Amino acid sequence: MKPGQECDDEMLSNQDASRDFEDFLHILGERVRLKGWDRFRGGLDVKGDMTGKYSVYTLYEGHEIMFHVSTLLPYSRDNRQQ
Repeated sequence: MKPGQECDDEMLSNQDASRDFEDFLHILGERVRLKGWDRFRGGLDVKGDMTGKYSVYTLYEGHEIMFHVSTLLPYSRDNRQQ
């Protein structure tokens, strides 16, 4: 959330992450290239970059976790679903 943002549409439309947010993502897991990814993908596209080029992945206590990171997902002002 950036200063002045009040609703989820504003927050989820951020295309750039702050340094603090990037540091937080680094704690959560490793940034991975989605195209060609052959492990758990959490529903993200690993063939054509339809859900972005990168995401954050971790293996925690035997569980694979793929985070859907708002600043790494594609964004279009014309598509409110995104």
